[in-house]
Amino acid sequence: MLKRRYRLKPGAAGAIFLFVFLSSSCVTPDPIAVEEHRSSLVEELERMEKRQKLPQEPMSIAEVSAMVLKYNLDHRVRLMEEALAAGELEIARLERLPSLASNAGYTAVSDVQSTGSENLQTGVESEPNSVSQDQGLYTGDLSVAWNVLDFGVSFYQARQQANRVLILRERRRKAIHTLLQEVRAAYWRAVGAQELQQRVLQTIAEVETILEQIEKARDEGLQPPLQNLMRQKTILRTKAQLQAILRNLQLARPKLAGLMNLPPGKSFELQGAELFEGKVPELRSDPSELEEIALGNRPELRQARYEERNAGLEVRTALARLFPGLELNTSYQYTSNSYAAHSNWGEAGIRLSWNLMNLVSAPKRIRQLKMRRELQHQRGLALAMAVVSQVHIGYHRFETAREKYLQALRRWEIERSILRHITDRAESDTASRVEALCAAADALKAEMEVYNAYAGMEMSLGMLYTSLGLDPIALGETGVDVDELSQQITQSFVVWRRGSFRANGDSNGS
Repeated sequence: MLKRRYRLKPGAAGAIFLFVFLSSSCVTPDPIAVEEHRSSLVEELERMEKRQKLPQEPMSIAEVSAMVLKYNLDHRVRLMEEALAAGELEIARLERLPSLASNAGYTAVSDVQSTGSENLQTGVESEPNSVSQDQGLYTGDLSVAWNVLDFGVSFYQARQQANRVLILRERRRKAIHTLLQEVRAAYWRAVGAQELQQRVLQTIAEVETILEQIEKARDEGLQPPLQNLMRQKTILRTKAQLQAILRNLQLARPKLAGLMNLPPGKSFELQGAELFEGKVPELRSDPSELEEIALGNRPELRQARYEERNAGLEVRTALARLFPGLELNTSYQYTSNSYAAHSNWGEAGIRLSWNLMNLVSAPKRIRQLKMRRELQHQRGLALAMAVVSQVHIGYHRFETAREKYLQALRRWEIERSILRHITDRAESDTASRVEALCAAADALKAEMEVYNAYAGMEMSLGMLYTSLGLDPIALGETGVDVDELSQQITQSFVVWRRGSFRANGDSNGS
């Protein structure tokens, strides 16, 4: 039977080699242009800003918190990390399945692969040589293999990955707690800026006017020089105090806008609060009761427990690797070789492998892994003690901040009374106007201290909530809009301010 001969021409082989060589040598660094990089980021930020919608103004602290949790980039990174870990868990589960592999190929040789043979007894070579393979050959196979040892190891690795998903969920909880704590501090300072900034600017303008009048009286010699200088000193000190207050006010709103992922110059309005009615949150639980809540809810403690679990699974994985590996495999083979008696056939086999060096190194490795598990356990205990301390510190810090707020409130009432008395008896002369202006500045400063003290009380309250590990939202839900998030946060804040520390979200992090 006439056989078709396949020949790979030397010129074709050289062309293929030259193409591969030139392709591999033409790769050079391609830096991103500065303008391209800048314009890309600007466009992306503009698209993000358009996707954000502010709630109906003025915004409450719950609505601002919802905006932060919905649009803050750091929180979105945590959310994506958790989603990525969940995807890796699905991959780890699939790795426990048997491996299914398919191969196909084509082989060409330049010369006929002929072979000869020699008789071992006589040493006579057979003539002529024989051919058993075509010059062009297609092959293919489909194989299934399952390693029992790899299945056991991948089982423990999948459980470890499941714990990593839970660890990232606890980290996201911690990120939420930290963000809301920052929101509390920034929100109430921004409220103070919203209420006081314009009034401070007006008072500074009045100070400038009176300062000009004092300098004019000095130039005209209408007042004694020492009296004039003392008034200038007083008014300049007042101006410096007002400018310091203004600087603090001007920093509050950009900080809050940054947390909401808004441009610093974005205009928005905030709701005020009953700052001047002396209403403060309640703490109905004593520190010992708060300890129990914190030990059950704190994300750091739950993360430490999951890490201890993974350390224990590492020990089990090391023990599983001591056993021999048993692999079962079967395959279907195909060849286009015209000399073969059968173009396709099936194979099945079993193979046992054992790395004997594991028996030497395993005891030391297992001992190290057990020490690591014990280390994780001790870290968890040390962290639990730190959490207990944080709860007590947060409790007493809130009590101190509450007293500071009530004292600031009383001082502001006194400054307002002083201002009313001075204003009532003020005359048209410069001395009375300077005294009235200084009293107005002192009243503004005292009012600013009330806002700052209230913000400090809210911040210490947020730190207490964080030390308890309370969740204001249900973490298991995704794709929740700002309005629904705001409702959940509002419900949680109302319950917490009454002294009932039950999280609206799932404090177990599920």
